[in-house]
Amino acid sequence: VNEERKINIKFNIINESEFLLIDKKNGKNIKSKYQYELTKNTKVTINKINDCTNNKEYDLANLDGENAYLKYVLKTICTTPEIYDINVNHNAKDTSSDVYTSGININDGVLTFNITGVVPKGQTGSVVNQINRIINFTNNKCQVNPNLLIDEMNSEANHSAHISALDDDDLFYLKSRGINSNDAVKLIVKSYLMSEVCESENEYIVNLIKKYWR
Repeated sequence: VNEERKINIKFNIINESEFLLIDKKNGKNIKSKYQYELTKNTKVTINKINDCTNNKEYDLANLDGENAYLKYVLKTICTTPEIYDINVNHNAKDTSSDVYTSGININDGVLTFNITGVVPKGQTGSVVNQINRIINFTNNKCQVNPNLLIDEMNSEANHSAHISALDDDDLFYLKSRGINSNDAVKLIVKSYLMSEVCESENEYIVNLIKKYWR
């Protein structure tokens, strides 16, 4: 996308089906909204790889049928302010969600993840997992805001949120094995961006890394 653009997409996943979405965006001034409606016994995997400037994104997933499962994976290289709002509603019993958000913050990046999981009362057996991490190569302030709104005692909810610079111990370990500093950084970024993403996207991620780390 080479100019300001608004994107609004809704997905309806019918009963007893599996759905894989691979979404790769690059461009500037993008405002996007995605809505996912999961019905009974559906399995949905979402892989998002973003390389955008001034990006704002809102994702809403409604798990409306029993045994619906969502795996949501977001990877972004953030060079300017970006905000991601991700909301998962467990509106039926025995639903599960795993949300993985990962960001590499460089240049003028200011990255914000707002992640919300909701389990209303009566939706027993629901499982909500959030794993959120930002590696910050700058002194800019990044945020991870994990929210778990759980009104049902018979459910499970977990979250982790981590913001840090590149781990010096990881760099030291790789350099002690004869890898130079630049290649060590690229290797860590590569493993970070490839985790949880479909193997079919590995080549795309490698080329994305080459864009920023030569």
